[in-house]
Amino acid sequence: MIQLILCRWGSDISYSEVKTLIIEKIVTNIDEMDESEINKRHIEKVYLESAHLVKRIQRVKTDHGNEIGIRLKEHRDLLAGDVLYMDDKNMI
Repeated sequence: MIQLILCRWGSDISYSEVKTLIIEKIVTNIDEMDESEINKRHIEKVYLESAHLVKRIQRVKTDHGNEIGIRLKEHRDLLAGDVLYMDDKNMI
């Protein structure tokens, strides 16, 4: 998803393109993955307090400082080890 952000600085208006990752479903849990599948990917982690595991909509930062949005469609709590995003090289 790409958002167009409008920024006002004094009377100047500038536009910048910001890529925002929005998570709408849990991909899998890391405990259910083969170790070879885990080891071939760069891993970013999100640390949440237990009270935030029940929130379906929230904005979080990974341990690499990347901001992502979580907007889960299904009504379920997050669990330790849930994989929020995964492609051939990365996972969160």
